Amino acid sequence: MNELKIRSMKRTMTTFTVIRTEFQLYAQKIRFFLIISFVVAITSLAGIIVEIDDPLRLFMPQALAYYLGIFIGLSVISEDYENKTLTALVLRAIPRRTIIIGKSVSLVLIYTMITIISLIVADIIFLALSGNHYNVVLLFRAFASSVLTAFIMISLTVLVSSYFLKMVPTAVASFVIFLLLILLSIGATFAPIVAYSSPFFYVTDLGTPIPMTPQEIIISIIGALIYAVIFLGLAILFFEKRELENL
Repeated sequence: MNELKIRSMKRTMTTFTVIRTEFQLYAQKIRFFLIISFVVAITSLAGIIVEIDDPLRLFMPQALAYYLGIFIGLSVISEDYENKTLTALVLRAIPRRTIIIGKSVSLVLIYTMITIISLIVADIIFLALSGNHYNVVLLFRAFASSVLTAFIMISLTVLVSSYFLKMVPTAVASFVIFLLLILLSIGATFAPIVAYSSPFFYVTDLGTPIPMTPQEIIISIIGALIYAVIFLGLAILFFEKRELENL
């Protein structure tokens, strides 16, 4: 086995180690995530009560993901920076890209679990009130929309934090950029080409009962994933170029 392959295997093992470790750390904060799941379930119940025939119209995981993505995305770089643990991670010879990828993926996995729990609760409530399970395709769309939105917001926040490092400037800048991207996505009514430049253009319709063909669903998922990966890739590039003494 050549040296390049051995190095690649070591990087992969390190990445999975970081993902497992960070997932366990976040899972220990189970009360926090249970509260989030409860909030999502309550907002889902509100949507079902207001509009029994179309409960996912007011289903909130996607809307919640906009703000939670920023909040939990701060823990990837900014929280460790302010807790003085970021330098320790780098000094342990863990590749910087591994730190970002491992932490980000663990957060997306946690939010995926929250979304699954919330959708199951919403379907149980809908079944109790109407006697029927909700449309499987729309449930999948709600799931994809919520998780992809969280992935985009986490990646965006990580990208911003790789520049600002500190939590407050990162949170403010991330929220401003988020608003600008939302405005771009709304621009679809006036200039569709402009709207394509916003990652939220691809996830907005996914989370609603608006009819979509399978091709449109696939294109929306791929478009959102591309933006999330681009944000994360840029974050890695910026973070790797930072001098150690600035960390």
